[in-house]
Amino acid sequence: MVRLRSILGISLLLATAPAFAQTAQAYTLTSTGLTINPRQGLASLQFLAGAVTTPCSLFISGNSFAPESRYLVVDSATTIGRPNQTFVSGKAFLTLRFEPQNLPTGAIEANLAIYRAQGHKWVKLGGTVDQTNNLVKVGITQTGTYGLLSTTTTLTGEGGLLLNASRTGNSSWYRVSPDWAAGTVSALDPLQVAPIPYGDYSLSPTLDAIVFSRQVPSLTTGYDLYAANVDGSFPIRLTSLASTAVAGFSIAPGGTAVAFTSIVGTSTQLRRVLMDGSGATSLATIAAGIAGSNQPSWSPDGTKIAFRDGLRLKIVNASTGAVLLNQVLTFAPTGRIAWNWTGVTLAIPAVDGVYTVGSGGGTPVRRLVSAAEVKQVGFNYDTTRLAFLTGNGAGGSNVYVGSATGTSGSAALVCGLPAAPVTTSQGPFADLIWR
Repeated sequence: MVRLRSILGISLLLATAPAFAQTAQAYTLTSTGLTINPRQGLASLQFLAGAVTTPCSLFISGNSFAPESRYLVVDSATTIGRPNQTFVSGKAFLTLRFEPQNLPTGAIEANLAIYRAQGHKWVKLGGTVDQTNNLVKVGITQTGTYGLLSTTTTLTGEGGLLLNASRTGNSSWYRVSPDWAAGTVSALDPLQVAPIPYGDYSLSPTLDAIVFSRQVPSLTTGYDLYAANVDGSFPIRLTSLASTAVAGFSIAPGGTAVAFTSIVGTSTQLRRVLMDGSGATSLATIAAGIAGSNQPSWSPDGTKIAFRDGLRLKIVNASTGAVLLNQVLTFAPTGRIAWNWTGVTLAIPAVDGVYTVGSGGGTPVRRLVSAAEVKQVGFNYDTTRLAFLTGNGAGGSNVYVGSATGTSGSAALVCGLPAAPVTTSQGPFADLIWR
């Protein structure tokens, strides 16, 4: 088993009031400002007067979802989380302290900089390095996940897979870390995060929130969507549809909205709602019904949503619902469609493998063959590989990886997860994210 480096971060989680008890440290930020030094001074946040105009509560807790990187300084990952809060420019500052013994091999202190995670990559913000006191300080204008890295370029994820496994009413996360240079893959390693007390849920690309569906407490039937912090705390209700079924949901790249398919009245609809529960709207009617739909998939720039309507691949404008693509498929699609990181290619899981097609349409090509129905699929950051999930015939799931550029190729088994007492409709693995 490959030993994973522990990346223990902080979440500053913003909410109106706690829904149930949890262990986060709580602070109140007002227009007069605030300075806090959590984690025994490893991080410091300074909000000057006028950083925000409306008071908000800050809840600080751990977060282990930051993208892995060999350049990341140990214990530096810090998440400032849900909802999407902005700060007045020049009024909010983040300082991260480093210990020289925690620097990556070959790191130069003068080159240290603070980066912000954007989905699968770290994007450089910069910062002022204080080598005397081992500090790096930078101004911030929004929430998100920040880390201290020892390189000078924008970094993509380095090949790890995140897998969400549902277990008897809750979910846990696992990481698979392939070593592509050596041609080997690791075993399944659990992330050091507490199990989330919900089954199916999606992790925001901003790494600071989850969305899940659950039965409306006051009804014997009917489901709605909720958002919560990454540890499951402080959930808020996003919809009031009391839908008889929710087929799938996903969070926009910027963490600002959720797309989902559900039964509303007598029709199945693709809908969108903002992460604070406002702006709910219907984008499309799915003619094939709930059984013929799937989890919608946002384009990397957040402007389009791809989904399945029976034997059709559809793409609509994420704001207006205008149809951008309506293509008949000659094979049987199954689970969630996946975009590559540049938004020009889509991967479609099917009963006999994985197909790809351009976002503007065209003839799909079967890239990988699978003997079992494919449930989930994802591209790696440079679109050279595909990972997918299947059932294993015993109630569990298998994870495979193969080339995204060949034709009817084979995929290598990476790992498996045994059967659980209760699993999601997609098997024990409810989600797959390639960092």
